Amino acid sequence: MYNLLVSWLTLLLILLFLPKISAQNFTISGTLKDASSGEDLIGATVIVKEKPGVGTAANTYGFYSLTLPKGEYTLLFRYIGFDALEQKSRSTATCGSTRNWPPRRA
Repeated sequence: MYNLLVSWLTLLLILLFLPKISAQNFTISGTLKDASSGEDLIGATVIVKEKPGVGTAANTYGFYSLTLPKGEYTLLFRYIGFDALEQKSRSTATCGSTRNWPPRRA
Protein backbone atom coordinates (compact mmCIF):
# COMPACT_ATOMS: atom_id res chain seq x y z
CA MET A 1 0.00 0.00 0.00
CA TYR A 2 2.82 2.41 0.91
CA ASN A 3 4.67 1.69 -2.36
CA LEU A 4 1.51 2.35 -4.36
CA LEU A 5 0.99 5.70 -2.61
CA VAL A 6 4.62 6.71 -3.22
CA SER A 7 4.31 5.71 -6.88
CA TRP A 8 1.15 7.79 -7.36
CA LEU A 9 2.65 10.82 -5.63
CA THR A 10 5.81 10.56 -7.76
CA LEU A 11 3.73 10.31 -10.93
CA LEU A 12 1.64 13.30 -9.86
CA LEU A 13 4.72 15.43 -9.22
CA ILE A 14 6.25 14.49 -12.57
CA LEU A 15 3.03 15.39 -14.39
CA LEU A 16 2.77 18.72 -12.58
CA PHE A 17 6.35 19.85 -13.29
CA LEU A 18 6.91 18.32 -16.74
CA PRO A 19 5.25 21.20 -18.68
CA LYS A 20 7.39 23.74 -16.83
CA ILE A 21 10.58 21.87 -17.60
CA SER A 22 9.86 21.21 -21.27
CA ALA A 23 8.22 24.51 -22.23
CA GLN A 24 11.27 26.75 -21.81
CA ASN A 25 9.34 29.98 -22.37
CA PHE A 26 11.03 33.30 -21.77
CA THR A 27 9.78 36.84 -21.32
CA ILE A 28 10.83 39.79 -23.45
CA SER A 29 9.69 43.07 -21.93
CA GLY A 30 10.50 46.74 -21.99
CA THR A 31 9.27 50.30 -21.92
CA LEU A 32 8.57 52.34 -25.05
CA LYS A 33 9.33 56.06 -24.89
CA ASP A 34 9.54 58.96 -27.32
CA ALA A 35 13.28 59.67 -27.75
CA SER A 36 12.78 63.43 -28.08
CA SER A 37 10.34 64.08 -25.22
CA GLY A 38 10.75 61.01 -22.99
CA GLU A 39 6.98 60.49 -22.93
CA ASP A 40 5.61 56.96 -22.58
CA LEU A 41 4.10 55.61 -25.80
CA ILE A 42 0.72 54.41 -24.54
CA GLY A 43 -0.88 51.79 -26.78
CA ALA A 44 2.15 51.27 -29.04
CA THR A 45 2.01 47.80 -30.60
CA VAL A 46 4.72 45.16 -30.49
CA ILE A 47 4.35 42.37 -33.06
CA VAL A 48 6.44 39.21 -33.49
CA LYS A 49 7.08 38.92 -37.26
CA GLU A 50 7.86 35.19 -37.16
CA LYS A 51 4.62 34.35 -35.33
CA PRO A 52 1.58 35.86 -37.05
CA GLY A 53 -1.09 36.87 -34.56
CA VAL A 54 1.36 37.13 -31.64
CA GLY A 55 1.87 40.58 -30.17
CA THR A 56 0.87 43.01 -27.48
CA ALA A 57 0.21 46.69 -26.81
CA ALA A 58 2.04 48.93 -24.36
CA ASN A 59 0.11 49.87 -21.23
CA THR A 60 -0.37 53.38 -19.77
CA TYR A 61 3.29 53.43 -18.70
CA GLY A 62 4.60 52.34 -22.11
CA PHE A 63 5.40 48.88 -20.69
CA TYR A 64 5.04 45.75 -22.82
CA SER A 65 5.71 42.07 -22.13
CA LEU A 66 5.77 39.00 -24.39
CA THR A 67 6.31 35.39 -23.37
CA LEU A 68 7.84 33.34 -26.18
CA PRO A 69 9.56 29.98 -26.63
CA LYS A 70 13.35 29.97 -26.88
CA GLY A 71 14.48 31.39 -30.21
CA GLU A 72 15.39 34.46 -32.22
CA TYR A 73 12.62 36.86 -33.19
CA THR A 74 12.12 40.12 -35.04
CA LEU A 75 9.96 42.53 -33.05
CA LEU A 76 8.04 45.19 -34.95
CA PHE A 77 7.19 48.31 -32.92
CA ARG A 78 4.45 50.61 -34.25
CA TYR A 79 2.86 53.83 -33.02
CA ILE A 80 0.77 56.49 -34.76
CA GLY A 81 2.91 59.38 -36.02
CA PHE A 82 6.17 57.42 -35.74
CA ASP A 83 8.19 55.36 -38.17
CA ALA A 84 7.92 51.61 -37.55
CA LEU A 85 10.95 50.12 -35.82
CA GLU A 86 12.20 46.55 -36.32
CA GLN A 87 14.58 44.98 -33.86
CA LYS A 88 15.99 41.47 -33.54
CA SER A 89 15.64 39.93 -30.11
CA ARG A 90 16.82 36.59 -28.79
CA SER A 91 14.55 34.83 -26.33
CA THR A 92 17.02 32.85 -24.25
CA ALA A 93 16.58 34.44 -20.85
CA THR A 94 14.20 36.83 -19.18
CA CYS A 95 15.22 40.29 -20.28
CA GLY A 96 13.93 43.83 -20.10
CA SER A 97 14.91 47.00 -21.87
CA THR A 98 13.87 50.53 -22.74
CA ARG A 99 13.32 51.27 -26.39
CA ASN A 100 13.51 54.95 -27.31
CA TRP A 101 11.68 55.79 -30.50
CA PRO A 102 13.08 58.24 -33.08
CA PRO A 103 11.39 61.65 -33.12
CA ARG A 104 8.13 62.08 -35.04
CA ARG A 105 8.32 62.72 -38.76
CA ALA A 106 7.19 66.18 -39.87
